[in-house]
Amino acid sequence: MPTETELAGTGVQPNTSTPALDTELQNLTEHQLKRAIESAWKKHEQLAKADMAPLLYWLREKLRAQGARNDVADKDRGFGAWVEDNLDISRRTADRWADDWGIAHGLKKASKRAAPTSRQMSKSPGTPDGRVTVNVSFVVSEREHEQFLEAMEILGDDAQRIIYDAVVTAAKKGPSYANQTNHYSTQA
Repeated sequence: MPTETELAGTGVQPNTSTPALDTELQNLTEHQLKRAIESAWKKHEQLAKADMAPLLYWLREKLRAQGARNDVADKDRGFGAWVEDNLDISRRTADRWADDWGIAHGLKKASKRAAPTSRQMSKSPGTPDGRVTVNVSFVVSEREHEQFLEAMEILGDDAQRIIYDAVVTAAKKGPSYANQTNHYSTQA
């Protein structure tokens, strides 16, 4: 994908569609497209957080200061309801952005609770030797579950390496290889 630097001098903006850019994008692999989308999303999220976090913090504070009002018939006028009705982020994300900004600017104390565990925030902590924990889950039939647990018991410590090697090898061989080996899951 052409970078802003590569597009400089061509008169083409990175987010402007042209036949040449469309052709380049069309020729990217699935993996390259996914990485480009992830990169664009990270950039978008960082910019949105930088712009919105202070606004979210102060809106939440103002709505909290009003407290529960008995004279208001519409009880869904709180911060969470407003975020869910008006923004394309979750209430949880809005709270996290507001909290992070408040903490960074000395307006809020950091929580004494455990570190965040949401998918967006957590990365498996590394071990002293630099390895990380990878959690994998998948759905199988009862019979396959029993067979899998039995196999894991037989393989012991070697099971981890065997699973890793099998998944990486299948990925390197491509989707057609994975489809050929998929017949095991239908034999339950």
